Amino acid sequence: MNVGAFIGRSTAGIIASCMGVLNMTIVSTIACSALIISMMALNNITNVVVFGIMYGFFSGVCMSNIMKVENS
Repeated sequence: MNVGAFIGRSTAGIIASCMGVLNMTIVSTIACSALIISMMALNNITNVVVFGIMYGFFSGVCMSNIMKVENS
């Protein structure tokens, strides 16, 4: 999860410059919500690892962009 969050925080600025900070925050929040709901379907270790990386990425993007939205 930490690796995904590191990548998400590193690439959030690049993606948000094209897409917009608020739009990127909305997309990452919806993705995190969908991942939490899909967590019920995890049944083996591979799914858990993929879930951790994906959730880490989108939560890192969300954390990175929240500071930009609050400071604007």
